[in-house]
Amino acid sequence: MVDTHCHLDYYPNPALAAEQAAAAGITVIFVTNTPAAFQRAYPHVRSLRNIRLAIGLHPLHAAESRGEWNRFRELVQQTSYVGEVGLDFSALGVETKLVQIAAFRFVLESIRKLPRFVTIHSRGAETAVLDSLEEMIRHPVVFHWYTGNLSNIDRALSSGHYFSINLSMLASAKGRRIIGRLPPNRVLLESDGPFARVSGRSAVPKDVSQVIVGLGKMWNVSILDAQKQISTNLWDLLKRLQMGGPAFVSPSKA
Repeated sequence: MVDTHCHLDYYPNPALAAEQAAAAGITVIFVTNTPAAFQRAYPHVRSLRNIRLAIGLHPLHAAESRGEWNRFRELVQQTSYVGEVGLDFSALGVETKLVQIAAFRFVLESIRKLPRFVTIHSRGAETAVLDSLEEMIRHPVVFHWYTGNLSNIDRALSSGHYFSINLSMLASAKGRRIIGRLPPNRVLLESDGPFARVSGRSAVPKDVSQVIVGLGKMWNVSILDAQKQISTNLWDLLKRLQMGGPAFVSPSKA
């Protein structure tokens, strides 16, 4: 199983969180919020076979990390994974809307000719995210914890994109409506730990196993069949990105 979106560096003990994920048989895409965070984590994860480190430029950090944008362009050469990136026009991010757009377009320009596994933040900005994606890159991305309207789901699907599902989505009526709009062959898993909450605690990578249970119920299939479908989805996405099979990339590359 693969947790496609987890902030390992925000756990009190990131090394322990990584070890627990490995013990549970979970491969984790470790998303970062800034190039500096990626650079700090890189030497610690290179030897961890179940961790894939993603370089991020989180929209809510876009303004304060403006001096790191060029570092993003340099460091993205060291990994096949990009995230967390995107736009956030919610109350938390609306004041930095213009710099966010500039940062997101910078990210997309940096990977225009470098297909990467990209996990996207789009809260309150789904249309703007899709506009930029359609203009600037051709390869598919993954919409993380999507909360927008259903019409933009259809637009994203028509462009070949995927959606990662967590337990918080399964627990809400809106989340279930969104999941119900998605074809099973465009669904991946995420924990969004430690920010997502599960029964009053921070989510952890092994919670993706419970996401599979919930998806199986929604799809009216067995847990095994749900797991096979999601594994096939990941394989198909990686092939489209020319990143190989389910082993992702060589462990020597983050």
